[in-house]
Amino acid sequence: MNPAIITHLQSIHEAERIWISRELHDELGGLLVAASMDAAWAEQHSNTPDEARKKIERVRHTLSAAIDLKRKMIEQLRPSLLDNFGLFAALRSHVKRSCGEAGVHCTEEYPSEEPQFTPAALTGLYRILQEALAITLRQPSIQSLKIAVKIEGDVLKIRMAHDAPGVPSDEDSIAMAAMKHRVRGLGGKMRSKPLKQGGMVLTAHVPFASSTEPLH
Repeated sequence: MNPAIITHLQSIHEAERIWISRELHDELGGLLVAASMDAAWAEQHSNTPDEARKKIERVRHTLSAAIDLKRKMIEQLRPSLLDNFGLFAALRSHVKRSCGEAGVHCTEEYPSEEPQFTPAALTGLYRILQEALAITLRQPSIQSLKIAVKIEGDVLKIRMAHDAPGVPSDEDSIAMAAMKHRVRGLGGKMRSKPLKQGGMVLTAHVPFASSTEPLH
């Protein structure tokens, strides 16, 4: 497929994620909170029999669970940490949650200070690592994972290594191709190779010239 078409499709996908997350937050969130408040008021002021009060209480708890689900969906679409606290904070949170759910031991390393990434690079780098992590955690028999993000000169270096044997599926190969395109779009290079002791390592090098804001 033409690289320009891939870039266009990825941009459309990202724009749709942002739009859906805003709709969930503003529209659905407002409706759920209003309904939850009404249910709480009805529960406190109702003179109905105990059975009816129990049903009102159940509605309130269901609405509270729906609000939590809405918040989780928003974070999956576009993590608030990414815009409010930066790339490294968003990655730490995502890796901790994903590895915890998968039961995989993970060690992480990040620079002490984060460069001022451009909006496009901020999103692109997060998606690269998010997709790489998803592929990695899908590998059968995986037990451990190491992630290292370093700054060397004018290059951001990313390394992700895991101990799972085997070969990525066709689906994962397509996802890997999409990731490589994202890296190339930021002026960088990505490669993956098997480790002698078993497992796989993925590396990506992205130059700052295409990913950081100019200093003023």
